[in-house]
Amino acid sequence: MNPKLATVLGVGIDLVENGRIKRVLSQWGRSFKNRVFLPAEQAYCEAKAQPWHHYAGRYAVKEAVSKAVRMAVDSGIVDGDEEED
Repeated sequence: MNPKLATVLGVGIDLVENGRIKRVLSQWGRSFKNRVFLPAEQAYCEAKAQPWHHYAGRYAVKEAVSKAVRMAVDSGIVDGDEEED
């Protein structure tokens, strides 16, 4: 394992307002869902009584992972063009 991968660069929390996601889902509907969520994620969220809560949680996780990957690439910990063996 690359020792650089074990380095903690920071800790953070991504918050997404449930109401904001509810409005986005209402305005953009299927096009937003298809652009951001996998079919299995959509099925999971849609099976819930208040799907926007679950979409919001998943969106927050995607944002957090995106920021972490971007930070790793920007800091040189991983090469954005690298492929795993």
